[in-house]
Parts: sequence; structure tokens; C-alpha cells
Amino acid sequence: MPSRQKQYVGAVPGHDGIRYRHKKDDPFTLRGYEVRYRDPTALDKNGDPKVRGKTFRTLKEAKTFQDETSRAIRTRTFINPDRGRTSWKEVSQQWLADVTPTLRNRSVEGYDWLLRHYLSRWDNLAISDIAREDVRRLIEDLRRPRKNKPNGLSQETEDKVFTVARQVFDYAVEERFIDTSPASGKRRRRIRTDDSNTGVARAMTAEKAESIINHLPEGRYRLFGLVAYWTAFRPGELAGLRVRNIDRLRNQIQVDETVEALRSGLQPGVPKTKRSRWRVVPIPKDVMTALWSYIEDRHLVPDDYVFAANGPYFVYKMFERRQWQAACRAAGYEKESPRFYDLRHTRITMWVHQDVPPHVVMAWAGHSNIKTTMNVYTHVNPQDASVEAIIKRLYGGDHGGVNDCRGAPDSKEANSGDGQVG
Repeated sequence: MPSRQKQYVGAVPGHDGIRYRHKKDDPFTLRGYEVRYRDPTALDKNGDPKVRGKTFRTLKEAKTFQDETSRAIRTRTFINPDRGRTSWKEVSQQWLADVTPTLRNRSVEGYDWLLRHYLSRWDNLAISDIAREDVRRLIEDLRRPRKNKPNGLSQETEDKVFTVARQVFDYAVEERFIDTSPASGKRRRRIRTDDSNTGVARAMTAEKAESIINHLPEGRYRLFGLVAYWTAFRPGELAGLRVRNIDRLRNQIQVDETVEALRSGLQPGVPKTKRSRWRVVPIPKDVMTALWSYIEDRHLVPDDYVFAANGPYFVYKMFERRQWQAACRAAGYEKESPRFYDLRHTRITMWVHQDVPPHVVMAWAGHSNIKTTMNVYTHVNPQDASVEAIIKRLYGGDHGGVNDCRGAPDSKEANSGDGQVG
């Protein structure tokens, strides 16, 4: 009979803290190498640091783990293995509870929905078992073709899902569940393969914006669009406008609150940022006259919402789906109609092109950072009259404008937007 393999017993020579491990009930077959260490974050029944062990297939792997663990214990960056076995669901709920006091109800509801619909695949996994490959598969699945979505979910949805996942992992690192985030680093963004601009923010020319507003039904719907056009208010801020927020003598409107569209219904809330609340925005005198005439005709009192009619709040989501989209079609838009929110981009762009100082534009827009104002909300539209005026001022009245570079005929100058919409 062939001789059996030599039995290895006890500690590995020359390697303190590493022991031989054999297969169960077979002391002649070596299974691996066990690293033993004392966990400073857990105590045994005697009150001493708990002894833990982990087995590796090769001595090199065991030695590497031993060195890393010793360094982590020495630098006080050691993570309790039990915390790493906490499930993704538990960690994500702890994160959501931690950030809830700093968020609007709408944001909390949105985060919770993303966790339940797109990130629930990890609910039963230990937070330490989720690797970069799992994050990569998540992104690939979001981009998978679906019914009526041949290119997968929108880039906006993908960004939101990835942002929530990254924030949960960052929270797990801060709270010492894991040592590194599998969602760190840059994500490879997809390359657009179509020319669709659906859902993309844009700034319209004054002529086009006023044309859409003029096709809204007379009364509160047209007035809602008109005030949004001149103030750059967010839809929820405009729906939350009360009579007491209007300064008729100074032709100014103040933002006090907002109406949030939650899945459970509409409810009052606070504006998106600290700089959004209490900001004061001027409007033309003739627009104020139309607004105040509307208020008096309906005998509204200071605490009344200006645009609410049959219910407690103005349902601006339904307004955009019905009245706004119908007005866009009537104004000549057949596909890729502008969003109602694009009025905000349009007005902010106009303020910049009309040489309003950037810090004033930022204040009127309610932004906390000038980069948001200039990089996100300010657009260049070659067909805009203000852009053509800049070109003529720089290169002379006979230059012809940007459109000539593409062989297009000279465009008729659009209304500069200084008058009231009819």
C-alpha cells in the first residue's frame, strides 16, 4: 500500500498565528492554512478580545490576510466581520433613515421607490459580498432593451439608480460595514445611438415659448404658464403660490412653499433648496395686473392658493399632460414637445443673455451654486434673437448670424421677450 501523506500538526513553522488545517476526520490530508487573530471590536465571555480564524488554500494567501489584518488592527481601521454580513436591505434602510431628516418628502419617496424596484436584487446579500461585478451587472440590466424601450431605461433613470447605490455603499464605508465601495470610480456612460431629445432640458426662443402659452386655455391655465415663463418658478413652487406671497406694489413674487407630487397624492412642502425659499423674483407690471385681476375676480384671500380651483391644490402634473401638451401641438410641435419645466430653462437663459449679473440670476433661480445656473440652466440657441444680437454686435450688422454657417436662410428675429404674452 502506498504510504500516506505526512501529518502536519499545530502551527506552521516560522509563521506565528497561522496553523495547519486538515480535512474533517482525515488528519493526513491538508485542507489549508488558518489565520488566527484577536478581534478588537468583539469580546469573549471573559471580556477579552474575541479570537477569530479564517482558512485559506495557500500559505501565501494566509500570510497576506494576516499582514492586512494586523495592519488594520494597528491603525484602528479593522472592520468587524459580523458587520460585513449585514444584509444590503438592512444597510440601505439605515442609510435612508439617516438621510430622511435632510430631504424633502418627495426625495425620500423617490429613493425608497428606487431601492424597492431596482436595487432589491441585493436585499438578501451580505453587504460585503456585493462586488464591482454586481454593480456592473446592475448597469447592464438597466440598459437591457425592454418593451417600448429599445435602448433600455433612460439615462436619467440609470443615473438616479446608480447614485442611490453609490450613496448606500459610501454610507456602508463610513459606518464600517465594508472597507471599500464597489461603486467607487467612474462609470462607463452609454453612447447615444439615436437623435431623440425627449426629456432633455432645453431653452426655447421667446417667440416659441410665447406661442405655446398663447395656445393655453384662457384663465388660470394660461396665467399659470405666463407666471412660470416670467419667474422661472418650479411647477411645485408655482402651485404653492399663495395670495400673501404677491407684492402688488413692487411687482414681485416671493417663494414660500411648494406643492409636492407624491405617489400618495399632493401635499405641501418646502422648496428644493435653502436658497429657493424666501427668494423674491420681479415680474413685468402688465403681468402683475393680469395676475391681480384674476385674484380679485375670484375673491381670493391671503391664505388661498392662487391657482387651486376645484381641489385644495393645483395638479400641475395633469396640467402638463393635458393642457400643456395640447398647447404644444397647437403651436406646431408634433414630436419632442418641450416640457413645461423648460420654461424655467428658457427664462434663466434669457436673464443671462440680457446681461443680468450671474449672482442675481442665481438668486432669482433659487440655486445654491453658480455652476448649476451657468452649466445646467443656461443654453445657447442659435435661433434666439439675443444670440443673433451678440453676433451682430461682435461682427457687424451684415454678418448674418450663426444659421448662415449651415447654409440656412437668415432667420427672422424673434421677439426679445420684453412684452406681455397676448
